[in-house]
Amino acid sequence: MKVALAIAALLALLPPIGAALAAQPAPIPAPVVVTPIPIPPPAAAPNAAPPAATIPTAPPPVAPATGTAAPTATPPPAASAPAAPPEPWVTQNTVSLVVLNKVSAQTAKLSGPVGSTLTTGTLSIIARACVVRPADLPADAAAFLQITDSKQVAAPFAAWILMNEPELSAYENPIYSVYLAGCGK
Repeated sequence: MKVALAIAALLALLPPIGAALAAQPAPIPAPVVVTPIPIPPPAAAPNAAPPAATIPTAPPPVAPATGTAAPTATPPPAASAPAAPPEPWVTQNTVSLVVLNKVSAQTAKLSGPVGSTLTTGTLSIIARACVVRPADLPADAAAFLQITDSKQVAAPFAAWILMNEPELSAYENPIYSVYLAGCGK
């Protein structure tokens, strides 16, 4: 009984509250003010040359009053040429490839001398070069492959493939994926 009276009292208050809210006008939102932020000029690169306006220029040499010619500046002594960096790749004679057939989930391991034609399924692969990094650098191998699919009319694939990062120049074929397994002597 007490609950029913409380609900009745609340319901009696609702219409006057609703009418009071409806009588008030809707507030107008404040206008948005956009303030531009000044963008500083880009910072110069750490090794960049200073702008031309700040480079000091030397005045031309003035001849002494005695009538002798002005002394000429001697160039600084030439620094000895730095030694040539070591060759980053070492040529190898054989190539090892792994060919994945994406339809049958079978792999084929192919090996052969550089310049020979390796075949599997409808692919003909010619390794034009195979190189490895020297022992003092991080291990990696790369091969320049020319791949032709007898079932496709497209131009042959011809590019370098890296062993550690094959996705950089992947052979795109709906059936086959070709990976470099390594190079050898």
